[in-house]
Amino acid sequence: MPILTEIDCTKMAKIFPDLNCSEAEQKVWGTLWLKASYSSTLNLLFFSDEYDHFIEDDYEIEIDFSKHNSINNVPIVYERSQIIRSFAESEKMPLLDLHVYDDDSCCLGIFPEYQWQNSIHFIHNKVIPFFIGNLTGEYSGASHGKPYPMENLDFLRDVANS
Repeated sequence: MPILTEIDCTKMAKIFPDLNCSEAEQKVWGTLWLKASYSSTLNLLFFSDEYDHFIEDDYEIEIDFSKHNSINNVPIVYERSQIIRSFAESEKMPLLDLHVYDDDSCCLGIFPEYQWQNSIHFIHNKVIPFFIGNLTGEYSGASHGKPYPMENLDFLRDVANS
């Protein structure tokens, strides 16, 4: 079962300065800053601002290492800023269609191939892609219903191709 270590907290302070980390509480919480850019040459979305046109946003999150997803055995991630919930309400769509449960925990997907390495790896490989996917409308998890709105990704593609 994955746990949060003192080494994780030390590294996290350097890599994600707006996230707090408590080994004693087994929690990470705070602001997760995200960036996504689109390369028209490669036809790929990147989780960075390395190309001319990018979007960025931030989410208030909590990762609870004392609770684990029973399918993937990874910590439970909560979206505390209510951005996804507000969007679902404004679009009159079920919150679950955006891969968020009623308690604001996130369905990061089903990934039996995933091998736990550490909390930083988990944030980079599962948490950030989940929130970028919600930001751009390109969430790669299994569908829970209605397709995502695509305006953010369409905007990136239009600007990059103009």
